[in-house]
Amino acid sequence: MLSVTDAAQTRIREALSSPETAVRLGAIRGPHGCIHGWQLSLEDEVSSKEDVVFDAQGIKVVVGPELSAAVEDATIDYREDSSAIGFTMDVPNASAHDHGHGRGGGQGCCGGHGGHHH
Repeated sequence: MLSVTDAAQTRIREALSSPETAVRLGAIRGPHGCIHGWQLSLEDEVSSKEDVVFDAQGIKVVVGPELSAAVEDATIDYREDSSAIGFTMDVPNASAHDHGHGRGGGQGCCGGHGGHHH
């Protein structure tokens, strides 16, 4: 189940314009469709009927259907320390779902990641 740590919940709730505002978790993809990172943004309404909405401790987290399986066990955290300030995403299932469908199949990308599961 997708979860949001207490620290991240506090920061997200400070940014929400209303209880109906959702947090979109999106993937930052490389030129061949591989996931290189994650981004968060705020949406006042779910923009697509195909989007998957997770209820993470009362915070609506929205993802596109192609990412729903990858982020099922993800954790959104917020940290402030000497090396970084900001949100972090731990997405343990991402390597099994890191290629975009319909983007040329993602063949030959992500060098150094080892075996891919398509």
